[in-house]
This record gives sequence, C-alpha cells and structure tokens, in this order.
Amino acid sequence: KLLQATVRANRTGHFMWVGSDSWGAKVHPVRDQEFAAESAITILPFRNSLQ
Repeated sequence: KLLQATVRANRTGHFMWVGSDSWGAKVHPVRDQEFAAESAITILPFRNSLQ
C-alpha cells in the first residue's frame, strides 16, 4: 500500500527505501510496483542451516 501511494502521489524516486528481509527474498512485496521500489536497499541476514 505504501508503494502504491507513492505512485499515486507521483513521488517515485523521492524516497530512499530500506526494506527488511521480506523485500530481499520475495517478489510479491514489490510486484507491479517495481518502479516505485527501484534503488531500494534490502537486508537479508546470513544464516546457516542447522542439521
């Protein structure tokens, strides 16, 4: 909803987005709003699998 509001207000490129691991690992948070999320910084922590 936030990215949609940015597009509606014609403010794409105005904000610097910093996203959680959800943005970095999944497509659906920004689907159909890629232009608004362009240049976003996402953080995906390194993790080891336990066996």
